[in-house]
Amino acid sequence: MKKAIALTLAAAMSASLLAGCGGSQNGGSQTAEGAESSLPAYNELTVGTDYTDLKADLKFISHRTDLVDDGTFAGYVAEFQKMYPNITISYEGITTTPTT
Repeated sequence: MKKAIALTLAAAMSASLLAGCGGSQNGGSQTAEGAESSLPAYNELTVGTDYTDLKADLKFISHRTDLVDDGTFAGYVAEFQKMYPNITISYEGITTTPTT
């Protein structure tokens, strides 16, 4: 019975992997609607100059509680927000580890 379940799960995972690998033939970047995007490639952007009007709320979770506690993350956020003031960033240090 365990072999049958394992085989079924392996087949399902393989099928989902193959389904996720199908893609566009043209290699261009596309939006969710499938239209070609006019956005530049990441290596064509200038940090702090391009897209400074972006608005977003981001949350980071880290196991580096030492960087949260000593203010390092706060410094990172402050410097980032000098360039991108409309992006709100929050962060949280996680100290628990999952148990098996």
